[in-house]
Amino acid sequence: MLSIVKKLVIISFVGVISTTDGISKTIVSNGEPIEIEEKGFNLTPPNGWSVNFNYPSTTLLLEAPDRKSDKYRRTIQVLSFSESRYMDELSSEEFALYISKNFSQASAMIQDFEMRDKVPVELNSNLSGYLYYTSFKIDETELMQMHVLISSATRHFLVTYTDLAVFFDTDISSEVHLNEAWQVMSSIELDSPAPVRFSSARNLVVVFSLALLFGVGYWIIRSRRAASTYRKYADESDVEYDTSNHGSKVKTGLSSGIYGTIQESSLYETAIESNMDEDYGDDEDEYKHAG
Repeated sequence: MLSIVKKLVIISFVGVISTTDGISKTIVSNGEPIEIEEKGFNLTPPNGWSVNFNYPSTTLLLEAPDRKSDKYRRTIQVLSFSESRYMDELSSEEFALYISKNFSQASAMIQDFEMRDKVPVELNSNLSGYLYYTSFKIDETELMQMHVLISSATRHFLVTYTDLAVFFDTDISSEVHLNEAWQVMSSIELDSPAPVRFSSARNLVVVFSLALLFGVGYWIIRSRRAASTYRKYADESDVEYDTSNHGSKVKTGLSSGIYGTIQESSLYETAIESNMDEDYGDDEDEYKHAG
């Protein structure tokens, strides 16, 4: 029964995307990185694993060595999509629905498919993504999957590890399988970072803010230059600059002109002298007699 499960799981789950034409090419990994240059993707399979480059509907299909002692032959498959994805909470929720819908319906033999967990994750190359755990049954055999969603600037990828559910436990006996799979996923590198949602809007805000700061700075500089120019003019023209109300006032006393310095008298004093001359004349005695 388990041999049937091995074959069924691989065929059903790689059928999520449309089939890619091509002749199957399989090699045995020597532990060196494998690069898919046309898709800007590379990872490092474990030594001794089979690497299939042209398996239908996959970018890569990795299979653990087929040992008779193993009840299930572990697989890691890489699915490639033609568009980029934002690596944020909104995209992670959308892809959780995608995984649940497509993987649960991949075969009529799949039962009790469940999304167990979803967490943000960072791989060894500082690549951000999302990690999902799912579980299901085939012929009462309990299996689990670990999915990693990542994206470049042009494509996004779903990397899926499938194994018996018992090897997803946290005890020491299960760590060999799970750690080996995680090392493969952590080795993934992409040719460009994922896009950032609303990055264009943020760029516009930054540009507008810089333009506003430049405008304010330019206005301040112009204002200071204008004040400096006016002070210089005031000093040369004998005008006193009043910084308290940004106005000016003419100095009293001497007035300079083309005819030299003229002593200016008070307007009040001039008015009194004019009135005295008009009322009493110039004779002091006459003034006293009138008194």
